[in-house]
Amino acid sequence: GDVVASGGSDGSIALWKDSTEADRETALKEAETETIREQELDNAVYDENWEEAARLAIAIGRPGRLLSVVRRALELDDADGILLTVAKSFDEEQLKKTLEYCREWNTHSKNCGCAQAMLHAILSEHSPDKLLAIPGFDGIADGIEAYTKRHRSRVDRLIRSAYVVDFILGGMGMLLDNEDAYAPPKEEKRSKVPA
Repeated sequence: GDVVASGGSDGSIALWKDSTEADRETALKEAETETIREQELDNAVYDENWEEAARLAIAIGRPGRLLSVVRRALELDDADGILLTVAKSFDEEQLKKTLEYCREWNTHSKNCGCAQAMLHAILSEHSPDKLLAIPGFDGIADGIEAYTKRHRSRVDRLIRSAYVVDFILGGMGMLLDNEDAYAPPKEEKRSKVPA
């Protein structure tokens, strides 16, 4: 290839080689590999091979894709079993990345359910000693805990508000226990009393 030499005032000489073509080929190979992995991930999700889908999403560094895998799994009847199986298959690096992703998902209320479900599976399948051995686990756990407290507080407020609404409606006679309550009231037959 082409080589360019340059010299400095301190007497040093630097040789520069044009690596544009090699960089372009490397980038093309990386893009091709990523496309293949994305297709494998799509195939795993389509086949409902949740372990493989989760593994691939983590391997290619796509937290959004792992979130969609968790979300799709939660739509199924055996969601708990699926997530437990997925969590059980994680090695230490996959656990760390998934916990980091869960920390990020947990910061948004629309994703916190998925984060909590995945956390439940991880905490159910892995011992505290194994989790504590993960480098940086303390920081990850602190981040998860802070937002989990916020979500729990929000849910508690919603439940209290629902009880207040139930109380008010009950006081107004709007809450009734049986279906007949929604039917119009029946007219009572009154007998005529002679005056």
